[in-house]
Amino acid sequence: MDKFKTEIKLILFYIIYVAVLLISNIIVPNGTNTPRIGFFLLMLLIPLSIILFIIDLFKYFAKPNRIRLHLMAIHVLVWLTLFLVISFLKK
Repeated sequence: MDKFKTEIKLILFYIIYVAVLLISNIIVPNGTNTPRIGFFLLMLLIPLSIILFIIDLFKYFAKPNRIRLHLMAIHVLVWLTLFLVISFLKK
């Protein structure tokens, strides 16, 4: 379990972030033509996750280890999951 400590932290970060995004989208009322706060949190998630990915990429090239590869794979899986969920909700 100690071996996957950083991976679990990253997964928990994404789970908590998406939960806060969904809860704030439900709690905060929207106007007729104004997006909810959940939309802004979703737009903030994109650059935030890209920055985290770039940091992990630089750390991997500075000192290669398998943990950084796992973290980068988690980032990509989260991006793919968000893309698929958004594309299916769009239909």
